[in-house]
Amino acid sequence: VVLDTGTISDSGEMTRHPLLFCLDGAEMKCVRFSCKNQELDYRDCTEQRDEYGQAQNFVVEYGSNTEESPYLLIDWVPDKTIRALTDNEDMTIAKLPEDLREDVIVLEITYANDQTDTKALTVTLQDSGQFFAKFVDYTEMETLNSMVPIWQRDKKDVTEEEYETFYRDKFFDYNKPLRTIHYNVEGNVSFKALLYIPGKAPYDFYTKDYKRGLQLYSSGVLIMDNCEDLLPEHFRFVRGVVDSQDLSLNISREMLQHNRQLTIIARNIEKKIKSELKAMLENDREKYEEFYAAFGRQLKYGTVSDYGAHKEATQDLLLFYSHKQGKLVSLKEYVDAMAEGQEKVYYAPGENKERLSKLPQVETLTKKGYDVLLFTEDVDEFVPQTLMTYMEKPFCNVSTEDLGLQTEEEKKQAEEKAEEMKGLLTFVKETLGDQVKEVKLSSELGSHPVCMTPAEGMSFEMEKYMKRANPEFAFPVGRVLELNPEHEAVQAMQKAMTEDPEKAKDYAKLLCYQAQL
Repeated sequence: VVLDTGTISDSGEMTRHPLLFCLDGAEMKCVRFSCKNQELDYRDCTEQRDEYGQAQNFVVEYGSNTEESPYLLIDWVPDKTIRALTDNEDMTIAKLPEDLREDVIVLEITYANDQTDTKALTVTLQDSGQFFAKFVDYTEMETLNSMVPIWQRDKKDVTEEEYETFYRDKFFDYNKPLRTIHYNVEGNVSFKALLYIPGKAPYDFYTKDYKRGLQLYSSGVLIMDNCEDLLPEHFRFVRGVVDSQDLSLNISREMLQHNRQLTIIARNIEKKIKSELKAMLENDREKYEEFYAAFGRQLKYGTVSDYGAHKEATQDLLLFYSHKQGKLVSLKEYVDAMAEGQEKVYYAPGENKERLSKLPQVETLTKKGYDVLLFTEDVDEFVPQTLMTYMEKPFCNVSTEDLGLQTEEEKKQAEEKAEEMKGLLTFVKETLGDQVKEVKLSSELGSHPVCMTPAEGMSFEMEKYMKRANPEFAFPVGRVLELNPEHEAVQAMQKAMTEDPEKAKDYAKLLCYQAQL
């Protein structure tokens, strides 16, 4: 292969200035021409054939469009022998633009066996206005990574696809994140953060093996892979990176735990996560409920942990199933929709929504126009015990507490009725023995004849939880059988007590079994 240089005049006349260019005998596949100022050309050698199969010459223009445009002439030699058109190493080949003092033309050659070779031609402008060209040893410095970290780039310059790709590659999650939080803070402590709210909980999220925390950088240098101090336990599901130039590179892990700057960053991140989740709850309910299905339990754990120390950060983000509305609602939405005269936030803990909906107390409250939150997870019942009140409204467990529906006059009438039916209550308690701790009347059972409620202390669901958590220290909750004095089954039992005591005992046992169901 022979490389010629030269000029083409306006009339089209070509002045050739051949240069020595030696290649080995391997057949070439392609040649790429480039220089530091511009990309010149790329040629597939297999295509440089005429209709007779002979190799053709072609011209690669070089430089600017002046009266005499420099060019490179490639002459393909069929026998692939080493060939020289001149013995001069240095030679004048053309005039260059005045603003070009020196350049390097690079030829990247790929052979049929996929091996590559690189040749370099230096072009230097002389004081005389002529320039010289000479082949030299070519060395190129390759920058392996010139990218600016994605979290250090301006938010408007990063696409959604780049955010997702970074998340999947960095945190090994094939699911798309539900929300990306990219922001920076400047002030006493400056930092940049790129946070992600995952779409699904990792398989080990609720185990001790899961490691929470954010990756901590100082001026782009990784300090800690999982900095737990940056992320509160109730937001442990968040993934991401934090970069601050205010942190020293020499700081140790022990010093980080007592670092004031790190504490300020952590508080800011907690507030930012809460505001983003609240915005999602208010503006994109469908996506928030998708998030809540994956991490709602963690928010509840965060609410009750440390004796409710973090409840202010999580209570507005909690959702519970509303019996009246038939969907998940926040505590604020529940209070805002409370019926006139309702003074309590009613909730019913149990195994599932279907069974809870059939509770006598739920039926009574529904007829009154009051809503009831149905709690079906173990941790749910701990939430109202931790919060105590929400927006100055106390919580009320419909299974264990007084619903507060009776007036003073109704309470007086209930006491008189209990005194009147005292004999029946004693009879039922003697019949059932240790199956129940107490038998009493209730005016809150609606159309139901009987109901089993726990004695003061724990609810039945709390009893089940304690047995699972620590069977050795679990103790049974006393059962209280409540009778509806207005129901015909209770009235029939009272009548049978005097006419046929054995039949009345059967009634009592039957009603107890019904209550247990």
